[in-house]
Amino acid sequence: MNNKKHIKIQEITSTRVKTSQPSQNRYIETQNYNIPSQPMKENKTIKFLDSSGQQGQPELNFKTMMQEKLSKYRENIKKFEITYDIKRYDYKQNQIEQDNHQFPQLVTLSLNNFLQQCDGLIQQNYDEILESNKLIMKLSFDKIEIYDKNGNLKETKKSFPFSSKNQPKDLKYNAIFGQKDYLLLKSTGLWVTSNIVDSYANYLRLVDEDEYFSLTVENRKKYKRTYIFCSDYITNCSINTEFNKEKCLTLFYEQLSNFESIQYQFWQIYQNIIFVVNLNFHWFCVKLDLENFVMEIYDSLYSNTTKYERLQFLFQTIFSEVMFKKPKFKIKIVMEFPKQSDSYSCGYFSCIALNYLNRKQFNLDQYVEEEQRQTFISKAEMKQKLRDLLIEDLNS
Repeated sequence: MNNKKHIKIQEITSTRVKTSQPSQNRYIETQNYNIPSQPMKENKTIKFLDSSGQQGQPELNFKTMMQEKLSKYRENIKKFEITYDIKRYDYKQNQIEQDNHQFPQLVTLSLNNFLQQCDGLIQQNYDEILESNKLIMKLSFDKIEIYDKNGNLKETKKSFPFSSKNQPKDLKYNAIFGQKDYLLLKSTGLWVTSNIVDSYANYLRLVDEDEYFSLTVENRKKYKRTYIFCSDYITNCSINTEFNKEKCLTLFYEQLSNFESIQYQFWQIYQNIIFVVNLNFHWFCVKLDLENFVMEIYDSLYSNTTKYERLQFLFQTIFSEVMFKKPKFKIKIVMEFPKQSDSYSCGYFSCIALNYLNRKQFNLDQYVEEEQRQTFISKAEMKQKLRDLLIEDLNS
């Protein structure tokens, strides 16, 4: 007997949202916006602080430098749409049973322990990406191989540069942890830092990578892989001040440099696309549906939709650059997402959203209702997971 409480959702179409009259719909949906209600003035100048090595030297033209970098990235985008085919291979065909797969639990205390546990898993499964029946990329666990037009291996990259087994003790999933971070996780009533949230996001990307390549070919076809943009991307775009299109695009391409051989079309590989956001010292997550052009908002302090319009404008700008269409994203607020009752725990709730969106992909049964597949864990559970994952026993 299912005793799960059903949450009522309100659906409206105005830009201002009131949540006093619930209905059975899951989302609040807004209209499509072309630009934010408060227009974003494009800043055509980019200012950088001079480092000590530049003092007394002629001022560098950073706008020109940014334009040159962007021009190089754009060289990889062809003028016409290309269809990429993905072929999946099992190392031992049909001998990998999903039910036998034991994935490292979140009680893992360090990245080194995580990788040691992964060593025993089957990691030889791989995918090939073809353009016009020619191999251009080969993907396996934590490994990307790039091939030239003649089918020769051109370059080998790590999917996760931080996944070395010999990481310093204070480096947690590509984030440097100091005493402040440890104290935050051990205390209550304190804001979490980007080190904590982004390290958890990177951990989940490793989880997703290993889970995917441990599945059979047939199950990998059903699986929607996760790609998470950590908070540094949105933060560095500075969308709360003046919008600089060249800067946002250049940063976007830098994030996707591993996918230049497929014209940065990373959604050909990943369908569960998530952005971690910190705006005005508030954490939340956005999941993008690039098939239907929908922004799902997971925000523990939702008030009205206007605060997401700048993000909407950013996403429409960057994806218009790499897609052969001009998307107009709808904003959908996930109203069943739990709300915080204090002024400091939004960072934990953003991790709850990441946990939910990542774990939801692991159930491959398409006939199970979403409410039965995965629920949101509590703030206390999330905090304990972060402690178990990120705080090492100093005596070990």
